[in-house]
Amino acid sequence: MKKSALSVFIMITIFLTANGIRFFFFRPDEMFIDIEETYLLNMVYLPAIIGIAALVLLIIVFIVKRRISILLLPFFVISLSLFFLYAYTSIIEPSWLKIYKYEIRSDKINDRITIIHVSDIQSGRLGNYEEKVFKTIYDLSPDLIINTGDLIQPFNPGDYKSEMEKISLLFKQLTSKYKVYNVSGNIDSELELIRFDKLSGVKTLNNSVNNIKIKDTNMTLLGLSWPVSTNVNNEWIKDRAYRNNNFKIIFGHSPNYMLTATDHPIDLALAGHTHGGQIIIPFYGPLLTFSKVPKSLAKGYHKINNTHINVSSGVGAEHAAGIRSIRLFCRPSITVFTLIPEFYRE
Repeated sequence: MKKSALSVFIMITIFLTANGIRFFFFRPDEMFIDIEETYLLNMVYLPAIIGIAALVLLIIVFIVKRRISILLLPFFVISLSLFFLYAYTSIIEPSWLKIYKYEIRSDKINDRITIIHVSDIQSGRLGNYEEKVFKTIYDLSPDLIINTGDLIQPFNPGDYKSEMEKISLLFKQLTSKYKVYNVSGNIDSELELIRFDKLSGVKTLNNSVNNIKIKDTNMTLLGLSWPVSTNVNNEWIKDRAYRNNNFKIIFGHSPNYMLTATDHPIDLALAGHTHGGQIIIPFYGPLLTFSKVPKSLAKGYHKINNTHINVSSGVGAEHAAGIRSIRLFCRPSITVFTLIPEFYRE
């Protein structure tokens, strides 16, 4: 027991020392690079060095003393655990899509309507995972699809044009059958979005209002550009929220606008940007959300006043500076809303 405790103490000391040195060279202006390097240090490099060193010592002890040293076993357990955690956070969870489903009853709705909220596809390189996501959306047969920004974030910036063409074709599969709307995210190029709309058939609403009719229900869509969505006291919303009695859906990339949008007659408010935090620590919550909304509202569905709000955890992950996908206790997701007449009976 004492030997095991000593092994754990030595392991913790090694990690604290290595991370202390790492943070000494931390560069605030290159935050995402530092996150990547610190992540690899703790999940790959240190476990590999410690595991190999422990294996060599184990072999030496066995050759010299003809016995296995229990002192070294915790080193293997911790190293293997960290390797598994690396595989889970970088390979398994980032592609483990979750589908959330909610029902909203309203006297403004005259028939069942299905809306899918997508956000932050933010692919570093489009592949099988993204194709499966789009097939899932297609197979759910929605009446309306809303994407709240951040389409792609290529690992290699030189691939931006070709990756944009790929994602345009994936959206084209959806627009061939469904109504699809979009807003700009903080990594989206306004110029490229014009090209994206032409290639995909998607309609991007940046500070625009669109009145549509789905089945027998009149709806008003209010799309916010990335800069406007970051405003907490948003006059643009106030000026347009009272113009009719349609079922109103407002959507923008940042959830900041939600802090005051719920004071107005908005039925459904959608946003992304936070990725749900991507890394959630048990009993603490997300490490970072890059948003002014409370952490409790930075992910998922809530109802404030008479407004239903949803902040998507996103389909993809952050790839700034070419960092790999990292998620922990925060699976990528899409959200399906079923709008139902107030007195509808099955």
